[in-house]
Amino acid sequence: MSELILYLGVYRIESQRDVVVIARSSSTRKEELETKCEKVLKKIIQTGQEKPIWSFDSKKDQYTLHCNYKPSKAENLTFFAVTKLNFPNRPTALFKDFVDEFLKADKYSQYSNVKEGGLTRDMAPVFKRIQEVYGRDKLQETKDKVDVLKDKLHDNMQGIIERGEQLDEIKINAEELDADAQNFQGTAKGLKWKYCCANAKWTIILVLTLATIFTLIVVVAVCTTDPDACKS
Repeated sequence: MSELILYLGVYRIESQRDVVVIARSSSTRKEELETKCEKVLKKIIQTGQEKPIWSFDSKKDQYTLHCNYKPSKAENLTFFAVTKLNFPNRPTALFKDFVDEFLKADKYSQYSNVKEGGLTRDMAPVFKRIQEVYGRDKLQETKDKVDVLKDKLHDNMQGIIERGEQLDEIKINAEELDADAQNFQGTAKGLKWKYCCANAKWTIILVLTLATIFTLIVVVAVCTTDPDACKS
């Protein structure tokens, strides 16, 4: 799943120079983004401006740092969300839910005295819900699903084409076998006629030979028994 939110953090303002991150969640570059948010918060404090929503683009690093500075429901806290540059949602909507979910989970106002990172584990469900609602790149997920369907369609079409080629090969082989059978049948008939002719030829020769021998035997026998008849 492609995530649009890279970092979520809640910072408590101790003084103009001191801030403490009391809860954080990051899928990547945790220390870098945490330090960046801390530096940005200190600069905002130094400006003295009470603007609630701040956004800073970092095109080099391909992210936008959004800050909800001292929301009315928790004036000593500041909420951060570092998102990708193509983040499609309004940060005001994100921070409204982020602040409400955080305060709802922290029923006993533990954030007022908790140490650094002390609420990270307790706020894990809050971070998860914010990621599920705002952190999913639904457009990219849709594209990924379309790509998967396209790949499946391509594989199915390829399978159909391959099966068609196999059927064509089977058909061709069957036609070749049929042609071979017809050729064999023709050849067999030719050979049969050839051998029949040869057999008839030798039969005639044998009959003529036997007839000749028989005639000679008869002549010899007659000549032997009746020389006068033989002379005549």
